[in-house]
Amino acid sequence: MPTNDPATDLVAACACVACYLADRPIHGLHEAGRLHDFGGLWLSTRQLCVWDADRAAYLHVGRSAGHWQLFDVATGRTLRIERTGQQFTFTDDGVPVWFERVAVDLDEVHASGPDGEHCYVLSHEPPPSRAAARTGAR
Repeated sequence: MPTNDPATDLVAACACVACYLADRPIHGLHEAGRLHDFGGLWLSTRQLCVWDADRAAYLHVGRSAGHWQLFDVATGRTLRIERTGQQFTFTDDGVPVWFERVAVDLDEVHASGPDGEHCYVLSHEPPPSRAAARTGAR
């Protein structure tokens, strides 16, 4: 069940964006029996748009001044994204105590920050409702 708390649910969004930037596009992330549903679309090699279904919010990711930035339309927050290998750090320059570190593995994503540790299992298949809509099934 989504908490609808943009600060907490932004952790899963950061994990999703890290997967896309690591060239591992996904449809969702599973955590403790809960599916976080996402849809991503590369607009160019420097711009990505992600739909976060849990929060009913768009995320815009773009490359700027040598690093990636994530703009969360729901909260108006901009996060700086720094990458080292398959590890990503998301920081909010306006709230220096907020950060997320995300490591992307083959089948999992691990996120850690002020709200604790999260382990997500990658979902490469669209959720049944979206798969049915795509094929026209009901």
